[in-house]
Amino acid sequence: MAESRTLKSILLLWCWFCSLSVLHGGLKEELRDWVEEHLPNLEKESRERFGLSMDVRGSWEPPRDLHGKEVVLLVHGLDEAGGIWSTLVEFWDRPEPLLRLVYPNDQRVVKSALFLGEILDQLAQQGVTRCHIVAHSMGGLVAREFLSTTPSPLPIGHFIMVGTPNHGSEFAKARMVTEIKEQMVLLFKGEANLPDALTDGLGEAGEDLLPGSEFLTALNARTMPEEIEVSVIAGRIDHKGQALFKRSLEGIDAPEGVRDMLETIEKKWDETSDLVGDGVVPIASARLEEADFEVIVPGNHRSMLDNVFISNEEPPAVTWILSILSGGILDGE
Repeated sequence: MAESRTLKSILLLWCWFCSLSVLHGGLKEELRDWVEEHLPNLEKESRERFGLSMDVRGSWEPPRDLHGKEVVLLVHGLDEAGGIWSTLVEFWDRPEPLLRLVYPNDQRVVKSALFLGEILDQLAQQGVTRCHIVAHSMGGLVAREFLSTTPSPLPIGHFIMVGTPNHGSEFAKARMVTEIKEQMVLLFKGEANLPDALTDGLGEAGEDLLPGSEFLTALNARTMPEEIEVSVIAGRIDHKGQALFKRSLEGIDAPEGVRDMLETIEKKWDETSDLVGDGVVPIASARLEEADFEVIVPGNHRSMLDNVFISNEEPPAVTWILSILSGGILDGE
């Protein structure tokens, strides 16, 4: 039975990936409409994976007992099945319940923002007193879109963006790679099928994330409510090597000409590493003028938040998230 399900998933995924390479615009929508009409049960089952869950001793379960409490809501990014939060959950030592939102992340960001609004409304109806939002990558844009256009149904405290492309990312042009990654993760968990790939969206979010897109132009023309504490955590891949170079410069008693050359190298290194950023989002794109706090941490787009390889270390972004939520700000970059 399990083998049959796996083979079916592989077949459906193969059809989906092939369709992406040959279908465009309305044809993709027609394929989704066909699934909705002829496979309604599969389509309904697929949509049920979206929504809210709560961490209960390392397991994501339906939220409960939230009346009168503050909560922390996690919002993932583009083509992410929700696993980005596993390390944060492991190191979570705060009293607030940890909630995870899973949404159709390939659709237009505006549609995802409306879905976030529905979730916040649900939390308000359940008696939540205040919500802090921690968002990774495109999740930060989803939250910004909602919070900058619609009054929140409940008070928002901290809003922490981790690796969010506030001014876009050229990497969005390669979103097919991230879509394959997301579906492969679901496949190995035994949760992948064609309706999932279709109800997740048809890749419109990738267009929204391109620098200069109509969506980003409109978003960056608006401001966030003043009462929300906005923090930006950006990643820099070669941060450790750069820090080592700077420390070595401080200890060198070099002739003026040599020192000028070394300082030029250091400046170029700064410029290059800022352009590379976390490998997906340049430093300049992560920055937001209206942010109340900003920090640059070592790591790539994922490793600054999640232990990609086996490790017991607390990722730097997790350290900062916990510090910001506790009201404390660490020294240094």
